Amino acid sequence: MLQSAIRQLRRSPGFAAFGVLILGLGIGSVVAIFSLVNALLLKPLPYPRGEQIVRVMTKIPKLGLRNNVSGPNWSDWHDQSKSFAALAHYSGGEMALTVGGKGVFSEIYLVSGEFLDVFEVEPKIGRRMDQRSAVVSHGFWQQHFGGSYSAIGQPLKLNQQIYTIAGVMPEGFQFPAKGSVWILDDRTVSQQNRSANNFRAVARLKEGTSLDAAQSEMDAIAARLADQYPGTNKDRDIGVIGVQEQLAAPYKSALTLLFAAASLILLIACANVSSLALARAQGRQCEFAVRASLGASSAVIVWQVILESLLLGLSSGAAGLLIATWALQALAGTLPSEIDWRVAGFAAVTATLASLLFGIYPAWRVSRIDLTSTLKAGGQKGMLGGGSGWFRRSLAIGQVALSLVMLCGSLLLIRSMDRLLRVDMGMDPNHVLVSYMHIPALKLEDHQAATRSFGEILRELRESPQVESASAIMGMPTGKYPSDGGYMIAGHPIPKDLNQLPEAGFRVNTPGFFATMRIPLKRGRDFTESDSYDKPFVAIINETLARRSFANADPIGQQIICGLDDPRPMTVVGVVGDVRHDGLSSQNKAELYMPYHQHPYHANELQLAIRAKGDPRPLAELVREIALRRNPDIAMNSITMESMIAESVAAPRFRSQLLIAMAALALILAAAGLYGVLAYLVSQRFSEFGLRIALGAGRADIVALVWREAGLILGIGFACGLALVAALGATVRSFLFGVEPSDPVSIGLSISVLSIAALLAAMVPTLLATKADPMVALRSE
Repeated sequence: MLQSAIRQLRRSPGFAAFGVLILGLGIGSVVAIFSLVNALLLKPLPYPRGEQIVRVMTKIPKLGLRNNVSGPNWSDWHDQSKSFAALAHYSGGEMALTVGGKGVFSEIYLVSGEFLDVFEVEPKIGRRMDQRSAVVSHGFWQQHFGGSYSAIGQPLKLNQQIYTIAGVMPEGFQFPAKGSVWILDDRTVSQQNRSANNFRAVARLKEGTSLDAAQSEMDAIAARLADQYPGTNKDRDIGVIGVQEQLAAPYKSALTLLFAAASLILLIACANVSSLALARAQGRQCEFAVRASLGASSAVIVWQVILESLLLGLSSGAAGLLIATWALQALAGTLPSEIDWRVAGFAAVTATLASLLFGIYPAWRVSRIDLTSTLKAGGQKGMLGGGSGWFRRSLAIGQVALSLVMLCGSLLLIRSMDRLLRVDMGMDPNHVLVSYMHIPALKLEDHQAATRSFGEILRELRESPQVESASAIMGMPTGKYPSDGGYMIAGHPIPKDLNQLPEAGFRVNTPGFFATMRIPLKRGRDFTESDSYDKPFVAIINETLARRSFANADPIGQQIICGLDDPRPMTVVGVVGDVRHDGLSSQNKAELYMPYHQHPYHANELQLAIRAKGDPRPLAELVREIALRRNPDIAMNSITMESMIAESVAAPRFRSQLLIAMAALALILAAAGLYGVLAYLVSQRFSEFGLRIALGAGRADIVALVWREAGLILGIGFACGLALVAALGATVRSFLFGVEPSDPVSIGLSISVLSIAALLAAMVPTLLATKADPMVALRSE
């Protein structure tokens, strides 16, 4: 029977090729998205018994989980908990260090002693780190030492302190994120400020301890700490969550959307192939009737049809796997993905289910064969003539509805992205080069020397004929290294619960930053070089902070206190316009700007903002030359402000582009499906059209008949599609910016585009209908 099924497909190479192509595109879409799901959500962590590794996090009931924890709270967690085999803290991120006499930025983390125990991992080469040594990642070892064993014992300089390389971690170990260097944290964290959440915690559950049991124990610990330290721990719970789940959380909603879109494409493809299979079965009804008359049972004939569908589906699965591989190669470097046994297995299962989905109805129709009428009709009407028309219409209606959903979704994302890119950020990002720069410093005099070096570098840059202005800040808008915290207005009562303090973003910047970025100074003055460390502290606030804390008073001259690094009150000397520091889609929030000379501990790592008179990119080499001439240990990276903003919207742009491509594919498949249905219906009514023409009907009347059929399919499809769009509105709302799911422009354009596609699809069947020969119709009757 298998050989017979293969022969049947060989006899219809056009049907087989078209079916494999259409279904392969649908399967390829789903498999490509599933490979992303697999890599980000399903693939086990690359650590022994990774399911036992958990994140322990501060939990604020009104705001949800928060990554950070204070040192004293972590110390209490560690001492009081019994559910963990190991509990470690870590802090850090991208920092500068000197390796091989060159300053570089790298992912560096200060970790507690049980950090490696949590992951049950040991260095591949060398030993664990101690108080004066570090371990490095396999990638760092390859990049800076060429994989040479002589790296062991080599020095690394971090903030003027020397650490030697004690070991190299196994390839693939990079927790957290892209960790490259791990150093033992020698600070006594239990003696730090309980309100300063500067650490993150990771743990390994004891053998036999469940996640729920650990959560129950941490709930009890949180209650004890809230009673003991109400000022900082009131309304603060503790959350225990698997690392796998926590890492996957940011991707779940986007991948769900994309997987749903790919599934719609697969359904449209199945509808197309089902329609083709039904037409093919229509042409083979005499063959089936003859088989039945020769003794073949209905079960044998049905199994033959299903087997052919399975062969076609599995061939499409192989094609889909190939298409998915090509798509993933095109996306290489954008998102992690790979074709492994899970993806291959998913492709096989999807292909099998798709085979049944598109083959089940034709097989069912075959099972209802009417031997007598089929042989008498000579295969013209018989078994499939009566019920297949409504089924093919239903398939076309479904394709139109699903395509409308896809088009609406993609247009909503396009319009959302357009609104996002048109947002006024409160500054001018054009022609600005941003140079991340770190000057090593340890003691106060080192940090003050660093601020002087920044001042000299900026002065030299301003002298360049290519530079319009130059300044620097800690916490460039849309950039890295933001800082925030609570603040108080001097003279106002201090709340008992310090968590109730209003919060603001903390920025440390040089004079001229607002002018460089063209942020309007609304009131007062800018910082000057005379705002030094030994002078009264000053600050500049933005309009949001002014409205929030000084709604009925003049903010100029008021004093404000924050917990950045110094408790001295700062006199407000200026008010500037709001800037969307956290990205285009963020809301304006309170911002507190402070002069860099008065906060030197946060001013040895700044981002230079250099406004060029033309293209800012060539200035990167000038910045590097000026900086390294002063200090070869300076680490720096340069990027244009426009590129930074583009990177901040890379995820929604990528999501939009994928959905647009899927919508275009859905539109093509739906148009092909509509063409197939209309062509089939015209062929079924060809004699009728000839008789109508013979009886005096004009060509326009025939066109109207065909278009009435197309209009009925489109009308019902649009109604069903609009109902689906309304039902899915709440699901897609979180992906939109400045656009509602019921946006009439997106819906109107979707209907227009789909109508045009339907018009093009109907042209050939309509033309064929008008060419019906009356004489042929009369002879057949």
